[in-house]
Amino acid sequence: MTNRLSYPLFLSVSMFDPMPLFLLFAKAFTWFLPDGYQFIGYYFVLCLTLQGLLGYATVLRVMDFVNNRKEISDHIIAFLVALMIVTVPFTLNRFSGHIALSSQWILMASIWATLVTINETKKSRWLLLNGVVLIFSTGINVYLSLMVLINCLIFYGSKRQIWGFKNTILGAFVLCALWIASWLIFGFAVGAEVSVGTWDYQHNSMNLLGPIDSNGKAGLLPIDIPDPTGRQSGEGYNYLGVGIIILIIMAAIMTMQIKKIKQFEEMRAIVLPAVLVIFISFMMAVTNTIYLSKYKLFTLPLPRGIEVHLAKSDHLEGSFGLLVFG
Repeated sequence: MTNRLSYPLFLSVSMFDPMPLFLLFAKAFTWFLPDGYQFIGYYFVLCLTLQGLLGYATVLRVMDFVNNRKEISDHIIAFLVALMIVTVPFTLNRFSGHIALSSQWILMASIWATLVTINETKKSRWLLLNGVVLIFSTGINVYLSLMVLINCLIFYGSKRQIWGFKNTILGAFVLCALWIASWLIFGFAVGAEVSVGTWDYQHNSMNLLGPIDSNGKAGLLPIDIPDPTGRQSGEGYNYLGVGIIILIIMAAIMTMQIKKIKQFEEMRAIVLPAVLVIFISFMMAVTNTIYLSKYKLFTLPLPRGIEVHLAKSDHLEGSFGLLVFG
């Protein structure tokens, strides 16, 4: 609780959509800096740096499953992919809008952590690394932490044959408990009880054609799809550009290089959970009101309690578009 941003009222810091860990770090320097000095610009540089480094490490990890030998070409590919990850439009777009959601490096950290532990046989080690990333993500942004939780749950569940059914359920419970505890530690739980969203869950709905809609701004495919909610560009701003097309081509080339059955099985352990993460994230971004271009197809009925809670989340659904393309 604080009154520094809401004087004279004491309100949860979560009401101001902050990044608690960033604030704690920045506070250590306030004693010798002038009043009003802000660190946001430096943080943007840090975001891009971490996003690139983690993207580079993630690609190299994937290359391990394609070719166990590290070659110069692997590092060149990893560098080029990292460069594209750093310059993705939905990261740069957030710098001028929702600052906390510019911390998309935490999504790369989660993807890297799940890949590093993909062959881990001891669940304690798996939970340690991925649990730390989950807790850290909550200290940055609650929306991003929910995406990290989904990523962790799906990849942990994909190893159920190794853990066993009971241990899989127990591990999932531990991850959820860590997430909830992090909400309490960083002060978001208090704000969640009183927060009131300014937009409906359905109003922030991502259009089914959103992934290819650049609102006419793309250089390669300047597609502008009618959006009845008027929130497609503000929430998602994801589209099929040169970078995404190159990434798809690179993924296809890497897949074709898999020659051994063992390599195929290892890649399947990555691809299938990743596809499920993308699908669930996309459906949550689409929301329960389904739009295809300017046409409203249908609305899936939700229990009143769930719908009210989602309505308070404001930008949550649009944020899931980040994980779809991340």
